[in-house]
Amino acid sequence: MTHSQQFIHFMPTPVSDFEYLLPEELIAQHSVSPRDASRLLVLKRETGERSEGIFRDIRTFLKAGDVLVFNTTKVFRARLQSEDRKKEIFVLKIQNG
Repeated sequence: MTHSQQFIHFMPTPVSDFEYLLPEELIAQHSVSPRDASRLLVLKRETGERSEGIFRDIRTFLKAGDVLVFNTTKVFRARLQSEDRKKEIFVLKIQNG
């Protein structure tokens, strides 16, 4: 185990944790340009207060000891619907072999 690995703890997350209402008009269809102009959701843990910022300003929200988590997953089209839209396949995981 490397030095950096000893601090990483992976906890299984139920898929149900990701179920929420997201209106279609709030789903990004394209990346913003420049990329650092993307919106940033800011949460003050002490108060629960939420606000919006811009990613390029992220340094103004970070303090010594804060943890920044990077999501390195790749997005791909994973929802398949029949032509009549009565059947749907939602791919959660692709296994090799």
